[in-house]
Amino acid sequence: MDSNQDPEGAVPRCENIRTRRHMLTEQDIIKAFRVGFGFDDEAPFISRFRDGQGLIFGIGETIAEYWAAFEVCYMAGLFSDEITDATSRQNALTSLSRGAYLFFQSRCRDLNAAQGVPIEARSNVFIQFAGADRMTIQSPNYRYPNFGMRLEGQAVTPGREQFFERFKQSGYRMDKIVVEDMWKGIEKDWQGNGVGFERRRQGRERIIGGDLTSLRQYMVRRACKFLIYDEIRERDGHIFYALDGIVMNDVIARNYRPLHGRGPKVPVCTSELREIFRMWNYLKDRVTFYEHLQPVPAPWHTLDILQLAGWSNYALQRVTKLLASPMCIDQHFFQQALADMQARLLVNDHRGVIDRYHLIPHHCLPKRYLPTD
Repeated sequence: MDSNQDPEGAVPRCENIRTRRHMLTEQDIIKAFRVGFGFDDEAPFISRFRDGQGLIFGIGETIAEYWAAFEVCYMAGLFSDEITDATSRQNALTSLSRGAYLFFQSRCRDLNAAQGVPIEARSNVFIQFAGADRMTIQSPNYRYPNFGMRLEGQAVTPGREQFFERFKQSGYRMDKIVVEDMWKGIEKDWQGNGVGFERRRQGRERIIGGDLTSLRQYMVRRACKFLIYDEIRERDGHIFYALDGIVMNDVIARNYRPLHGRGPKVPVCTSELREIFRMWNYLKDRVTFYEHLQPVPAPWHTLDILQLAGWSNYALQRVTKLLASPMCIDQHFFQQALADMQARLLVNDHRGVIDRYHLIPHHCLPKRYLPTD
């Protein structure tokens, strides 16, 4: 990670979060193939994803790889059903394993090139960044609040249309945003420029052409957070969050990264993971994290002391911010929580700070939308 600061106090820039050509290794894919063939049951993601409802979250390329690994498992099952003799099954497993990885690589290329293949078990199919059915801004005269979200193109699926209809009725919709909060959301991207954020005041705030990319990214981040809760509510689904390739220090620091030559952006995964951290009291039984198709602890249950300190500081910031908010209706409750957290911080008990924050009932925390609403 680049620790150099940009001018005027800008946040540090993320390095490329794609740490290798494929996040999943050949060994990961062969294991998935063995699961499908019936020779192995040590791939918890494959088994759980196959047997239940849910969405895969993570970096776009990683989501494609997890789906392709699932397809490898399914393909292996088809081969296995046609071979009943034990010796033949073993020989077939040996001969086909290498082909399984080649098939995986081919499927990853196809899925990433399609940018909108209607596989609604992939979270980035609901909220697309590019492609024929991309999400666009409705912004007559670029004036707040006359903007929203819409889909265009021929590849729009009923599932996506229904998702956006629910989004427009949720607390995350754009006309629910206070103007100043909207500007703060856009500025999270512009901090990476190290230059002033341009505003024009002509009787009221105006969004000018140069701001639209950041506005769109802000809307995408809100829609992605909403999708977590929407999946739980609409399908009673589980969130399979693939951490492969994510630099957790960048998430904790909310660092930006380049957006295809069009300026900086706060990565969507950063917004999603920080939202999950904030609402872990509610989401802990509904989200499972994975690396290499294997379940791993939540990022804030790490043994890395610097990352623990970062998450504990974030928890303290959240409670401090809530106490200062006019929306805080139980000052005494949160003052006690803050005192408990500060006492634990004095003895460097960062995990204790985090655990104390996650004891706060989710209905006491600021939220835009929960399935119980």
